[in-house]
Amino acid sequence: MSKPVTEEQIRLALPTPAKIFTRGVIGLLALLIVGFILTNYASDFSAKHLALHPRDVVHGRVWQLVTYWLINPNSWILLFAMTVLLFMASAVEREWGTRSFLGLWLTAVVGCGVIWTVVMLVLGKEYVGAQSDAGSYAVIAAFGLLFRRKRFFYILWTIEAQVIALLLIGVGVILSIPNPLFLIWVLGAGLGWLYVKVLWRQRRGRPHWPAPRKVVQGPFIEIDDTDE
Repeated sequence: MSKPVTEEQIRLALPTPAKIFTRGVIGLLALLIVGFILTNYASDFSAKHLALHPRDVVHGRVWQLVTYWLINPNSWILLFAMTVLLFMASAVEREWGTRSFLGLWLTAVVGCGVIWTVVMLVLGKEYVGAQSDAGSYAVIAAFGLLFRRKRFFYILWTIEAQVIALLLIGVGVILSIPNPLFLIWVLGAGLGWLYVKVLWRQRRGRPHWPAPRKVVQGPFIEIDDTDE
């Protein structure tokens, strides 16, 4: 699952900004910053019109299914989303293109928003949905699937992409134990998994994988996944 990094591998160059700041990632980061500004300086407007109110959605404010992820209740969730975008989403976007990547994010956000709305209405709760975790977990799942045959440099070890994804999803599940409703956002990983599978089927085959011994630069330092 993981193995030490050799001295030669440690000398690998860090990724260039152009590889991290892809077009889709830049757009989502900009929207997150706008959402942060609105949350702090126009809190009444953002809470009323952008956050996800299940009963408002039923009465026609369907745009909240698309905008609620802009409103993050605390800086930790915002930081998590930005980190995932920079170090995973950029790799996914380079692999599949901006349109498919943004489709992944939107599918998870809207899908989890619909689930949240239905669950709240069934339970008779008035809880408001407001965070970007659905998109983040979708990206994590897609990253784990797309690069599952590759190893990534982490401190002094290399870890397979699917292990990174499973660890992060597991942490999300554990953190949701005090409030199980937050598991709805972690379900973004499931939607991301389904999105990848559907896209693979549409493309009639598996995506292109790098040659086993090739080492390329990316948001993480990517390491050859074959054993010596």
